[in-house]
Amino acid sequence: MPFTRATRGALSGVSHRVSDLCSAPRRQGQIACNSFRYFGKCNFSRSSLRGEFSTVSVFGSNGSPAHGAFLRQDEEFDFFDRTVDDYAKKTVHPITVKELMDFGRTMSESKLLRSARFVQDELPLRLARRLQSMQSLPYIVARNPNFTKVMRWYKKSFEQLVGMPPVDTIAAEREFSRQLEQMVNDTHMVVPTLAQGLKECTLRVPTEHLHLDDFFESMLSSRIGRRVLVEQHLALSAAFKEGASVKGYVGVVMEHCSPVKTLQKVTPEAVALCNAHYGRSPEIVVEGDTGATLAYIPGQMEYVVFEVLKNSLRAVCEAHGPNNRAALPPIRVQVCWGTTDVTLRVSDQGGGIPDEYGNKVFDFGFSTRSKRERELELGDLNQGMLGDFGQPPPDAQDPMFGLGFGLPTSRIFARYFGGDLMVQTIKGWGTDVHIRFNHVGNVCESIAL
Repeated sequence: MPFTRATRGALSGVSHRVSDLCSAPRRQGQIACNSFRYFGKCNFSRSSLRGEFSTVSVFGSNGSPAHGAFLRQDEEFDFFDRTVDDYAKKTVHPITVKELMDFGRTMSESKLLRSARFVQDELPLRLARRLQSMQSLPYIVARNPNFTKVMRWYKKSFEQLVGMPPVDTIAAEREFSRQLEQMVNDTHMVVPTLAQGLKECTLRVPTEHLHLDDFFESMLSSRIGRRVLVEQHLALSAAFKEGASVKGYVGVVMEHCSPVKTLQKVTPEAVALCNAHYGRSPEIVVEGDTGATLAYIPGQMEYVVFEVLKNSLRAVCEAHGPNNRAALPPIRVQVCWGTTDVTLRVSDQGGGIPDEYGNKVFDFGFSTRSKRERELELGDLNQGMLGDFGQPPPDAQDPMFGLGFGLPTSRIFARYFGGDLMVQTIKGWGTDVHIRFNHVGNVCESIAL
């Protein structure tokens, strides 16, 4: 079947529409690009999405993949193309912690329905933007089975939400909440699936040549935002149904979330991982404003603190070596209450970050493991890239190393409501990680949605 027109899918560095390229003859899976000297070749291939799309893969003269576009090949996706574009153009409505708290303190039937309608209106807008961004991925990424799986999940959720009738009764709200819970369950593996897909792709193309950091940052920040909306509504719905909310919480927001108690909660798991891997672990000392609390979502804080602690534990153990039986220097966590933020400074004596890694620690998929080690961990490359990829057995994934998503994802969590995560290192000595959490609660979701 001949190719028709291109959907929205930007070609990196080129202002011409993809449809212009399609006017040239197709030869053995390639099309001529004589009028575009920038391109080396343009490969057409059917997507793995049950033949629903075809993909244009554009490669620059240097061999690195430019960004492609999904081409509509039949009338089956008229609805999908137009509707996704229309929803992606609409304005999203960022929220703040204060708004979540103020709205959810008291619940009534009318407020619960307002919450449901807001979520029902907002989720498709955010999902549409992510579907658009996935349509502009490089060929090797778009063809990876893990990425196509995520796109199917998002497409299914988008179509479900768009097809739902307005929530205007309590009975409709209960059905809406049931479907939201199912969507959460259906997509709970999105992040590890994307991480695994990126890991497979980087065995063929170096991470820095794929230029995917902006894609992953917007993908994960949007996911965090959608989960906050969904889980906040589900918590409010449960509280209304039961006639009382969980003590100390407004929805999923903890009114007095303690960074020190968060440290106490995640430290045993981080230390256990360290002991299992290295046979020992340094002491963790907490100092400063230990009574500080703020209104925050505890799960987000726990993720950030755990990842930073895990990195510090690993750095100290590796810097002082398995044969050095001297006591390991402690990791010190200083808690500071400021005018607008609560800051945690996590200081280790792990030797600092080497120069060759310094600018890469926030790159998605970055790992200090060698390519050979990553190949062994993934198993058969052809199975992962071309066949039905199966998750490796539990002991194949080293929890002290992960998939290169821990630190960049932690920074997204920290920045989500106006905080930040910064790294300062002294070569030969150690590293300080500063984690800031905004305690005023008046900062909107601050990353691209």
